[in-house]
Amino acid sequence: MRGTLFIVIIFSLCTSTSSLGQSLAGKWSTIDPFTNKPSSVVEVYFNGGKLYGKLVQIMDVDSPEKAICQDCPEPWKNKPLIGLVVLSGLERNGKKWEGEKAFFSRKTKRTYDGAVWLDKDKLKIQIQLGPIKVSRKWVKHQSTKLPSYE
Repeated sequence: MRGTLFIVIIFSLCTSTSSLGQSLAGKWSTIDPFTNKPSSVVEVYFNGGKLYGKLVQIMDVDSPEKAICQDCPEPWKNKPLIGLVVLSGLERNGKKWEGEKAFFSRKTKRTYDGAVWLDKDKLKIQIQLGPIKVSRKWVKHQSTKLPSYE
């Protein structure tokens, strides 16, 4: 009986740990902090045990399919915005995924240290701006309709 209970506990722990990581994967709507409206959609995915995210839709630029990352540093310089990797190589640290220079902002054209984690049904993003930590929440993207931010 003890052996069976041990196997059930181990199986439960393995499934809850993998589902925690897997629930991060998918499309997330980024929210502009000034308008509280979706500004882009980032597809978050895993590669080699690390977390990445790329822009798959942009709502706040004209002709997003033609937009490029002008005046951006390498490796983003003159690359199309659609497909641009904006989360790069974050590693798991408990419930958070963290990385140095792992967050790229297409608007400021800079990289930032930071972390992401699930906060109920939202993806919490926290970046380091010198001594200040700035937080944002992304909402799960609905393919038929963009969710509103509250």
